[in-house]
Parts: sequence; C-alpha cells; structure tokens
Amino acid sequence: MTSLVTHTIHDVDSDHGMLAIVPDRDDDYGPSPAIPVHGWFAASEHEIHIRVAQELVEQRLRFELWDGPPSPPSQPPEVEGNFLIDVPLGPMSIYQFAAGGIPDAFAVSPGRYSLRLSGYGRSITAQQAARLQQQFRSAGLADPAFTAARNQLAGQELYLAQLWPAETGR
Repeated sequence: MTSLVTHTIHDVDSDHGMLAIVPDRDDDYGPSPAIPVHGWFAASEHEIHIRVAQELVEQRLRFELWDGPPSPPSQPPEVEGNFLIDVPLGPMSIYQFAAGGIPDAFAVSPGRYSLRLSGYGRSITAQQAARLQQQFRSAGLADPAFTAARNQLAGQELYLAQLWPAETGR
C-alpha cells in the first residue's frame, strides 16, 4: 500500500482559458505543448497545460506527492490524464499566463514522476458561472452581490495532480 507524503492546495486564476504546471518557469525546455482544439490538457515531459472550463471564478489545484502509485480517486473525475514529467530542479510552479506565476508552488525532489491529473466540477461550474454572468449582466460585474456569488463558486472547478516516483527500467 502506498502513502501520501505531502500535499498542498492553491486557488488559481486562469488566463486565456488556461493554466500550466511547470518545473521551473525560468528555464526553457523547448516548445510548450499545444492543447488540441477539443481537448482539456496537453503535456510534454516538462510541462502541463490545462484548458479550464470557465474563467469567471478561481479554480483550485491540489498537488499530492505519493511514495508509489495511489489508488484511483474514490470519486470518478470528469476528465483524467496520465503521463510522465521530468522535474530537473525540484519545486513545481504554477503559471497563470497574464495573471503571473506561483513559483515553488509544490516542493518535490528532482527526478522523473508519474502524474495523474484529474478534473472535477468542470461542467457544473461552467454552467453556474454562465448563469451568474447572465444574472448580473444588467447590474454590472462590479455589483457586490455579484462578487459574493462569484466567491461562493471559487474552487468548485478542481484539478488534482497526483505525483509519484516513476518506475525505472530494470
């Protein structure tokens, strides 16, 4: 049985419908992966780009480091992807494009990791955000009631990034 080593949670502001998980924003590892037109994420060996379902409210990103492959999530995700990622220097960062970055968002040791990325609450949050925009279209987005309603939706669109050391060849 495997164990959870550590975890952290960040509320993030996507921009241009995307956010990215990168090992170190200052280093250039080559071209960024392009998200397919109808896809929700793209990954290379050095970064992951996520197309969020909506941009009105903050998304939540939970990182988990495990000592081995974790059991599948108890609640089936709306979307899921599995891949390998190289972390050459250690900490992972979150890149929010125009909103800037969150450096050293998750501490991991340098190495190669398996990563399972699961997305929850995408459809329902997008529907609720669209209704909210419609509801406050005439009142304006500066209305304090709009801000309160938007804040209640924050974090419902959740991404779970589970990492564990990748198995090495024998």
